[in-house]
Amino acid sequence: MKKAIICLLFTISVIQFNYGQIKKFGKVTKDDFNESSIPSFNDANAVIIFKERKSHFDHQNERWVLITEVHERIKISNKEGFDYANKSIKLFTQNNRDESVRIKANTYNIVDNKVVKTKLRKKNIYKKVQNKFWSTKSFTMPNLKEGSIVEWIYTITSPFYMNLNDVVFQSDIPTKIYSAKIRIPEYFIFNTEVNKYNRTTIKNSKKNRTLMYSYTKMETSTGRAPHEVKHSYEISFAEKIFEIELSNIKPLIEESYVNNINNYRGKVIFESVGTQFPNSIHESFSATWNEVTKSIYTSSKFGVELNKKKYFKDDLTKILNESKSTNDKISVILKFVKDKIKWNNFYGIRTSDGVSKAYKNGFGNVAEINLILTAMLREAGLDASPVLVSTRSNGIPLFPTIEGFNYVIAGVELDNEIVLLDATEPFSAPNVLPSRVLNWQGRILENMDLRHLLI
Repeated sequence: MKKAIICLLFTISVIQFNYGQIKKFGKVTKDDFNESSIPSFNDANAVIIFKERKSHFDHQNERWVLITEVHERIKISNKEGFDYANKSIKLFTQNNRDESVRIKANTYNIVDNKVVKTKLRKKNIYKKVQNKFWSTKSFTMPNLKEGSIVEWIYTITSPFYMNLNDVVFQSDIPTKIYSAKIRIPEYFIFNTEVNKYNRTTIKNSKKNRTLMYSYTKMETSTGRAPHEVKHSYEISFAEKIFEIELSNIKPLIEESYVNNINNYRGKVIFESVGTQFPNSIHESFSATWNEVTKSIYTSSKFGVELNKKKYFKDDLTKILNESKSTNDKISVILKFVKDKIKWNNFYGIRTSDGVSKAYKNGFGNVAEINLILTAMLREAGLDASPVLVSTRSNGIPLFPTIEGFNYVIAGVELDNEIVLLDATEPFSAPNVLPSRVLNWQGRILENMDLRHLLI
């Protein structure tokens, strides 16, 4: 189905910042209640008075970490704006390593011509485990009224230092002031890309920095058994600094016929492509599409799993007994996989427990289910390949990337056409995919080659 794409270009004022415009946390005065309005946004249910995002890298407990601080202040105009006094912060967990967050938040009201502050209490911050990889810390601001100002500041410390989140500067409500400052040591290589549907500039600079670098190693000495010795020394390096300073940002409004409005949201994307540490060789993650393809296909959790077939051979022979045409083969294999393996609601382009275990146990993640589907189609003599997709909630990869993809489906080349299949949904059919994967483009992996196609 053809889709109408509307380019939502908007004008943003670039301002010279005096950091006094972004005030310290907790310093709200009566004037702030009056200054929060923007003449052209007076009918908004809520307005972001300012939002500040700062990210930098540090070395703690003998490893690099990424520290991100977000400070936000919002004026709630009416009851329809109360939803903007809720906040949910996503945290990632993998291999016994966790992201952590520290939160402070206040609600401010005018009572008897004075500013009255109500603190968010720790007991009102709730943690919810979404799955084995993701959890959220959520809260609703207390003592909320029409006209309230809510403010929070939170700091995320992440051991996944190469997962630098996008700088998203456009919200669903107007933003009076937005500021971001990203500091990246010279050792870490990132591509940056401004969403092409928005106009903004990034100020680039460099600055020298020093920090204490610590590590522990096993050492031996006369008369002693091998033992751990901690070493610390000061290192100096250059930091690349990216600054974004904007004002009077219009909200992103839902438009008819736009498949995924978030693809048009104003943001700057940071994609890790490699590292270059002193006295070490350059390590590339995803500098070109060919490198992306090679990295995925040689992965033990993708290409190796795709090539396994012993576990399903007997079942495939049985279900193909009555299938003569190509379309019959596609339909019966798709139905078999849908009935055989249930989706556990985990996304990803890598298997978790492996295709054999998923097949045996009857449940698996997206990669396991659709790699099984692809392998069975291939074994049936069809020209099938996995197709990498970024879901609607994940955005669109704008340059060569591995982590930009979070979903995989199957594609069968048939009469100069690609038939797309997803076995995670009970009611899916050939070329009928769940809405979550209808996100502009997919990348079809044909052995070690890669092709783009519209999804």
